[in-house]
Amino acid sequence: MKIVPLTAMAVLCGMGVQSHARGEDSVENLSRLVVQRRLEVEEKASALRRLQDDLAALRRQQKVKHSESVFQVEKLRSKLKVLQRNISLQKKQIAEANRESETQVNALLEDVERVADQVRLTPPVQKEERLNTLEKLQTGLESDSLTARQGYRQLVEFLQREKDLRQSVGVFRQLVTSDGKAVPATLVHVGYSSLFFRTNQDQVGFLQETDRGNYQSRVLENGAAKEHIEALIAKAEQGQEVSGVAIPLAVAQLPEVSHEN
Repeated sequence: MKIVPLTAMAVLCGMGVQSHARGEDSVENLSRLVVQRRLEVEEKASALRRLQDDLAALRRQQKVKHSESVFQVEKLRSKLKVLQRNISLQKKQIAEANRESETQVNALLEDVERVADQVRLTPPVQKEERLNTLEKLQTGLESDSLTARQGYRQLVEFLQREKDLRQSVGVFRQLVTSDGKAVPATLVHVGYSSLFFRTNQDQVGFLQETDRGNYQSRVLENGAAKEHIEALIAKAEQGQEVSGVAIPLAVAQLPEVSHEN
């Protein structure tokens, strides 16, 4: 049996105690390190879960927005289709309206020409001005500066003035032919039935139709008929009623000096 010296045993025991103490410290430190690392792992795991949750939320939001976007796109496409249909319908309506308007304008132009033909056959009561009015109406319709509606309104107004002219007594200034010359004169018309005049040289007479639309001036030298006409013109110039003035209707029986007008 080997005998170990007491001193050596004491040394060995001391070393064992120290080694055991250091081992316990290492285990404790390792435990703390493990716990700390576990906490860190758990924190990182929690952070990762939060990130994953955030990512999932973002993906859900993105999906919702995508769905909304798809819905909005489809909604806009639907609106666009409706607008395109409306535009196409309006184009058709405009084309139909243009065709209808063109038809109306053409019919109105024919009406204007018929009215002008009638005016040409009427007594020379401001005939040039009346024909100019119809010519302006015709030009406006042909140049599209007037619509058919505007044209019809103007034609109706013109026809109303024509009606008033046939049913009224009026006085105006106009050229008449006397002694082969066109001279200024005051004319009084009693409807379309009678036209009387007095020139600046005090020649008095009336206009008589020779055939449709053609009239001759007949100058009266003297007599009651001339006096009646002078009285009629005087009253008309003053804006007075002419009902009290004798109007010579039997003009064919009056003495005359005839001149073409």
